[in-house]
Amino acid sequence: MAAEECSVCLREYEPAGKGVPKLLPCSHTFCLPCLQQMCHGPKVTCPECRKPCQVPPPGPQAFPTNRYIIQNIELVARMIQLEQQQENKNTVCPDHKKPHVMFCSETECATLLCPACPLQRHTNHNLLALTERVNAIEFKKKEQNASSQLGMLQALDREVEKLKREVSLKVNKQ
Repeated sequence: MAAEECSVCLREYEPAGKGVPKLLPCSHTFCLPCLQQMCHGPKVTCPECRKPCQVPPPGPQAFPTNRYIIQNIELVARMIQLEQQQENKNTVCPDHKKPHVMFCSETECATLLCPACPLQRHTNHNLLALTERVNAIEFKKKEQNASSQLGMLQALDREVEKLKREVSLKVNKQ
């Protein structure tokens, strides 16, 4: 399963350390090392939308961390851990002695449930069958990656068209 990744270097984000996801004012996210490479002065151009963004002092490390991505990484890691326990041990609910069949994907819960677990504690929570949760996460990751790649291709296409116009103007002047 692919984790959240930087659309520039394609490396997975890390909850802490160098690969931490940083949020630009234009709402696009990139890993800190990529932002550090892109910053050459008080502004950085977003590779997704090409918008110039002011770099906060003391540098790109001061851009806010994208907490949504961090929470998603941690939730996916917890879900994978719980599913591996399910596969390896055929876990059963300690309270009802029945196999776990559902996963509550709310950040504060991230819990495996059996059919007898009281669902009142999970009212308005997103409950998924264990296999559905894996498929939903994989689909979401692929969809996000495809959307990101499409945005990059569209930006490159605009840049190519701009360069074509510039070359055409220079050729016509000669």
